Amino acid sequence: MLRSVASLPLPGSVQVRLRNQGFVYCEDLCSEKGYDSEGEKLMKQLGIDEQLASLTSVPPTKSALDIWHDECLSPHIVTFNKSVDDMLDGGIAVGEITELCGAPGSGKTQISLQVCVDVQIPRSFGGLAGEALFIDTESGFTPDRLKEISEACVDHCQLVALHRKQQDMGQQIEKFTVDTIMQGVHYTATHDYVELVAAIYSIKEFLQQKRQVRLVVVDSLAFPFRSGILNSLLRTRVLCDIMQELKMVAVRYNVAVLVTNQLTTKVGPANESHLVPALGDSFGHYSSQRLMLGCLQHGCYAAVLFKSVRRKQSSAKFQILKSGIRDCGT
Repeated sequence: MLRSVASLPLPGSVQVRLRNQGFVYCEDLCSEKGYDSEGEKLMKQLGIDEQLASLTSVPPTKSALDIWHDECLSPHIVTFNKSVDDMLDGGIAVGEITELCGAPGSGKTQISLQVCVDVQIPRSFGGLAGEALFIDTESGFTPDRLKEISEACVDHCQLVALHRKQQDMGQQIEKFTVDTIMQGVHYTATHDYVELVAAIYSIKEFLQQKRQVRLVVVDSLAFPFRSGILNSLLRTRVLCDIMQELKMVAVRYNVAVLVTNQLTTKVGPANESHLVPALGDSFGHYSSQRLMLGCLQHGCYAAVLFKSVRRKQSSAKFQILKSGIRDCGT
């Protein structure tokens, strides 16, 4: 059976050029005896002559048991809110995309700052001892607020170390300071969708230089696309490219990706209106977890697990204190 070149994981521009040159099937490029002269020349021009063998080979497989074992061993980043962590099976998952949706003031940026601190908790305390990359599109990042959360986290870990009196905890807590936490959050700001796309596509190179980074935050992904500069079709295409790149980054580099999204009004067939996540329905398919955040009474907030690849829909309450994200009533 002949295999179309469209089935290969190649950029669209490369596939178009192959078809224009008359190479419709993989067998047109090479056979059991190797490349033909024209096919070999074109492969070298496109820079994929060394990749074709791997692209046309049978992809590697894993058993369901192996995947389950990997998921059981996959680390999570705690949020310092037991209800939210339990709802997410331990916190923000590494190797996946988690999306936070909500109106302004619903706690999206606060949770983002909290996990930027929590990802740096030493391993002896159950943390990842990593660092974070924060991509800011709407100037919501505040160093003073990050410092407050860092101080509370350091105080908490010092109390734990004092209570348990373990040698490894005592050694690691000496290096776990507010200054080291602040230094472990790498910040970059973008001002339009062009700069955002450039920042997203530079993440791979950044992670190769900063091996300690285990969390990538994009706050907010929706903001650069709300100005109406792009038409609907182009906006969808750019967003899909961004999410595919973030998904690849999460899996290949084993980092947690946290994106925040805004809400928009959707009008139903009976002219009724309700709030839904922005950026369209197709956007939500890229995230493994989608949380809807909202304000409640008495200073509490709600987090609703609207979508998850392995957990049922549920909800949790949290509050935002000077020390960061905490359980309601603490």
